[in-house]
Amino acid sequence: LMCYVNSTVDHTLTGHVGQWDKLEDMNIHLYADADLAGERPSYKSTAGTYCVMSGPNTDFAFAARSKNIGGVCSSTPEAEKSAANMGLKSVGMPTLDLVDQMTQQTSPNCCQLTLYEDNTATIQIIKTGKNPTMRYLARHQGINVNLLHQIFFPWDDIKDCPCLLYTSPSP
Repeated sequence: LMCYVNSTVDHTLTGHVGQWDKLEDMNIHLYADADLAGERPSYKSTAGTYCVMSGPNTDFAFAARSKNIGGVCSSTPEAEKSAANMGLKSVGMPTLDLVDQMTQQTSPNCCQLTLYEDNTATIQIIKTGKNPTMRYLARHQGINVNLLHQIFFPWDDIKDCPCLLYTSPSP
């Protein structure tokens, strides 16, 4: 570990905030990813999130989190949903609440939260709000798939949705 720290001293994370950017023009980008059964010998999965505030002249990373998922996940979509759920609960929603308090607005147009997910099965499950093959998620992982669907797709017709969920390219 110390060799890694010593060899990466020059690696830094930088961000910038535009002087004239208003909070109302900002968007929150939440990236979620998971590593299925990456911790040996327990085969626990790890969830990670990374959150960025961006605007016309702003790009500032303000939150990152990595955490072991409580139970053993049996598939990649299950681990990815756990990561999306963790990011939404621990970073996304508290940030939206803070922005609403700072601007004294409850308008959904004030700041838009965008979730970036790289697993197409997870994206489809969140879009539809249905997951018949993993009905146990609420009990096993504490994940309500319908809640994720309602947060990112509150419209009756999916064509009215301004695309709050994207597929991010894998590195």
